Amino acid sequence: KRGVHIHFAFTSRFPAQGIIQTKTDVGFVQVSSPALTMLDIIKYESSVGRLERSAEVIYELADLVTVDALEPLFPFFSTRTLQRLGYILDKVAGESRLHPAVSSFLKNHSLKYIPLISNYNGPMIERNDKWRIEVNEEIQVEPRQ
Repeated sequence: KRGVHIHFAFTSRFPAQGIIQTKTDVGFVQVSSPALTMLDIIKYESSVGRLERSAEVIYELADLVTVDALEPLFPFFSTRTLQRLGYILDKVAGESRLHPAVSSFLKNHSLKYIPLISNYNGPMIERNDKWRIEVNEEIQVEPRQ
């Protein structure tokens, strides 16, 4: 049939620290925390749509996330995912509370330059040395009102 197709992303390594319990009308349900959601939408960028869409969600979620909620999740994600998150928090979302924690964690890792948007052959616009990101598309978010 035609219509909506749902693609489920899954992983065998699921960080329990990123799961929160929410009360609904029929009981409690376990859902992804805002911190885990931020990391997942970058990890599964190709399934979400465009990275610009992910950046908008990260921009909105950033106020709900604390460093204490974000840091324990870092070991569950690749350095590539963390590089992209750090860049988006720092350069796109203008989030000054969270990106230093990402930067601090990445200092213990050997980083290679990676494209901001994977599987995209657009020209490199700039090279960001702090996050080791080759910016291959301009990403902007609408400022909050």
